[in-house]
Amino acid sequence: MARVTAVFEDQARAEAAVTELRGLGVTDTDLSFVARNEEEAVAAGASADTAGKRAAKGAIVGGTSGAIAGGLSKAGYTREESEFYGPAVERGGVLVAVDTEGVISPDEAREVLTRNSGRTYDAK
Repeated sequence: MARVTAVFEDQARAEAAVTELRGLGVTDTDLSFVARNEEEAVAAGASADTAGKRAAKGAIVGGTSGAIAGGLSKAGYTREESEFYGPAVERGGVLVAVDTEGVISPDEAREVLTRNSGRTYDAK
């Protein structure tokens, strides 16, 4: 899997990037999100429906410092990536990950994410 990930300061910027990615042929099954609500972190696919939230409920959930970074590590992110993205989500950021395989190039996905104010690990 060729995964490109960025973290956004707010939901509006993340949604702008996702809208642009969808225009390039990226589907909901190619997208993943991690965001924190007031009580816990929630991981989900692009669909905001209840079923999507239920399916992702156990993926990355936590309220204590480091819990999100730990969940990202379990999801296949390196320790360095997890330590970059986890605290950003814990502070209220929104993580968007794109599975680019067979859809768009990783460079094209990265360009869309960063053009919409997403921060990637390699751009820190």
